[in-house]
Amino acid sequence: MSGYLESLLGHLLAYLTQTSAPVAMAMFHSVTSTDAQRAMLTAAAEQRLMGAELEEFRDLMAEFRTRYGERSRLVHNVWGDSPAHPDKAIWCAAKDTTIYSANLAAVRDTQELDLLQVSPTGELWRKCSTYTLRDLQDVFVRLQTYTFRVQAFVMKMHWEHPVIAATLAESQASAGQDESLQPPSPQGNLG
Repeated sequence: MSGYLESLLGHLLAYLTQTSAPVAMAMFHSVTSTDAQRAMLTAAAEQRLMGAELEEFRDLMAEFRTRYGERSRLVHNVWGDSPAHPDKAIWCAAKDTTIYSANLAAVRDTQELDLLQVSPTGELWRKCSTYTLRDLQDVFVRLQTYTFRVQAFVMKMHWEHPVIAATLAESQASAGQDESLQPPSPQGNLG
């Protein structure tokens, strides 16, 4: 779902900048910081959008940080399992596991090893969280709901673009469909 969202956001940047889509997409995907991606999109939107569309875009970007923060927390950390929690996944912050590994690598003798095992860094499990399948499904649903909002925004922009809208209307007319230029439901097939 996050890959599809990234594709939509890159497409949105290309649309807002009215430049070469391959160039805009390459620029968007070359930036690894989600804050930088959001800043690129916001700068382009503030040049192109106004009124209600700009406010809707700003609302999307405010939620972008929340959704990506939640996604990044899950994706860019350490997962495991434990016989003590057979129906849950164990999540640990990468920085905590790194500190433990670094301290372990710096042990010079067995006395230090014994001290490490009883010290707070030896109790890494106390800093971990557990997730049920339902917890992870809820994260997915939140990301999916946000993605559909972004998709609806992009589609609305397409339907308001004079050339794209005319082409869509012509396509509908030739297929014998309603020519009222109503955008499709964002909950359609994601392909």
